[in-house]
Amino acid sequence: MRRILLSILPLLILSACGSQKPLCAAGTAEAVVASTEPATQFGSILRSIVSRTSTIASAQKRQSAGFDAKLTDAVNASVARHQDAWINNMVSGWKKLESKDLQAACASINKRDKDAFMQHAMKVGPDIQRLNEPLLRRAGAEVLAAVDQ
Repeated sequence: MRRILLSILPLLILSACGSQKPLCAAGTAEAVVASTEPATQFGSILRSIVSRTSTIASAQKRQSAGFDAKLTDAVNASVARHQDAWINNMVSGWKKLESKDLQAACASINKRDKDAFMQHAMKVGPDIQRLNEPLLRRAGAEVLAAVDQ
């Protein structure tokens, strides 16, 4: 799971600079996190992780009809239950940056400058991963239990 998270997290953090994402309202940890659409990010990471498990593969074979909808519902329910903790962990990670770095990260989001944003995201990535990995494990177990019935 750690390897999967390490490969996915930077890509999703980087997506904060996409053209259709919200702008960063202020140079604060909360504003930076809000502009990354954290609930959507959490759902994408969670779905990606559980989709790579053998449990999902066998459940999909047994329940082919309607399986994708069941998986989507299970991911959405888990995200709804855990998104506040996810967001709090993200904010905690970003708060470790100095104010000038948060302002620069916010400005890079607003300019859609992915390279500049990644410089800041890579500083907080390990802390965010450490905080959110247990949450992803719990949420993943919930999703797997819900679809493997």
